[in-house]
Amino acid sequence: MLVLDETGNVDYAKMRQFMYDKTLKEYSRLGFSFHEITQSDAAAADKWNQSDPKKKVRWKWEKQYAIYKKQHPERFDIAIEYEGDLCALCYGRIEGNGLVLSIDFLERNSLIRPKADNDKYIKIFGIVYFAAIVYAEPFGIEEFQIQNPDGDLIEYYSGYGFLTAEKIGNKVLYLSKKIKP
Repeated sequence: MLVLDETGNVDYAKMRQFMYDKTLKEYSRLGFSFHEITQSDAAAADKWNQSDPKKKVRWKWEKQYAIYKKQHPERFDIAIEYEGDLCALCYGRIEGNGLVLSIDFLERNSLIRPKADNDKYIKIFGIVYFAAIVYAEPFGIEEFQIQNPDGDLIEYYSGYGFLTAEKIGNKVLYLSKKIKP
């Protein structure tokens, strides 16, 4: 159900809070917490690349923070903490006449490796995917997209049902998954 403000418009902040709360209910027992990305989260994430020379991230979180906060009130926005440490950020937006949730930026801190009770590593994308489903459902989203996916992760994303939707040469521009017929 969409949450509306006093003027009858969608209250996106409350929709995101509902997503954080529902995702917390699912994952808190594993030591996770969730909130809207803050300026300090963005600054911290920009330092992750300095600590891991193998990272392929081509964006600056502080720049994206300013853009998404100002230009995308409908944004999908999640900061993920594990046992109090920031371990991932994700920005996305609703587009395509309100039928597509596009994951534009997703990065995890490679120095933090959350483990479940069975000692298996927890995949951050699984949490983001769960949160995206929670956020998308009230809007009637029909498709998820992952923009500019890392080529090394395309096979991993295919395990969630994402398929290559558009590419130029060998470069995949985005992956797509229909979530409603």
